[in-house]
Amino acid sequence: MAYFSPISSVAKDGEPLMIRSAGIKDAKEMLQLTKNVIKENDGLTLTESEFSMTTHDQAEKNYFVLHSPFHLLVICLRANKIVGIASFDPEQPIARMKHHGMLGLIVAKPYRSLGIGKQLMHAVINWARNHRDLEKLSLEVFTSNTPAVSLYESLGFTIVGHFHYHIKRSPYQYEDVYRMEYHVK
Repeated sequence: MAYFSPISSVAKDGEPLMIRSAGIKDAKEMLQLTKNVIKENDGLTLTESEFSMTTHDQAEKNYFVLHSPFHLLVICLRANKIVGIASFDPEQPIARMKHHGMLGLIVAKPYRSLGIGKQLMHAVINWARNHRDLEKLSLEVFTSNTPAVSLYESLGFTIVGHFHYHIKRSPYQYEDVYRMEYHVK
């Protein structure tokens, strides 16, 4: 089981935050936040029609992650409402690749630019630093998402790849994607 000690902190606007592992009972609210972020059609690759996860599926995922030493799923609460989610999943479950994996992050639109994403990222980075096998965190981000790119660079992530025309939004509209990495050890 991956251990994550809850963190109490404060957003840039002075409001208290709690970052903790996602539990089974958080599934419904997590699912709604994910759907809301997908609807924005801004920074995630999934479209509404492709996202088919149910509350039951999310609860099962939360249960699995709570009992896996190699995965992490944390939420940020503000006034007892989930406003952000960060995740870590091994990229490949094989011995020669268990030293790295993919990080994911979403923050509800009204709570962006309050330092919530940065605090969630710090939580995952610190967890990874204390994990015996992890050496590298990776993520992918649209090159056009400059606030996210700036956040990741401020945390020490570096661009290691640039995928041109990687996401197709419409017949003649594409998004480029950066692959960014952070070495924890």
